[in-house]
Amino acid sequence: MNNVKNIYLIFLTLMLFQGISAQNFVIQGTVIDKETNTPLEYCTISVLDAINNLLIDGSISDPSGNFSVSIKKGTYTLKIEHISFEPLFIENIVVDQNRNFGTIFMEITSNQLENIEVVGEKTE
Repeated sequence: MNNVKNIYLIFLTLMLFQGISAQNFVIQGTVIDKETNTPLEYCTISVLDAINNLLIDGSISDPSGNFSVSIKKGTYTLKIEHISFEPLFIENIVVDQNRNFGTIFMEITSNQLENIEVVGEKTE
């Protein structure tokens, strides 16, 4: 009978640890254009493994610039991208609780075209 109790106790302990390790945490923030101070909609938010840069999860920002991603405990890199803005990396984020990054400012890409040539052709 003691063997059954011990096995049952071990089983419960393992289930408890599995439940703890499977817990998800939320990382969130708001992405803003640094120049105009307006929210950036449709930013791509990528959560990458900090060791091998593999994509773990991701999201996009809403019309107010807000984003939220639910991930497991670990160490990550957050990559934020938007067309015509410099990609932003926040590295070595240790997630062991919910994290709010508050306001994240993005800067417009400094690469600008100097000349644009428009060529038109008429079909005959």
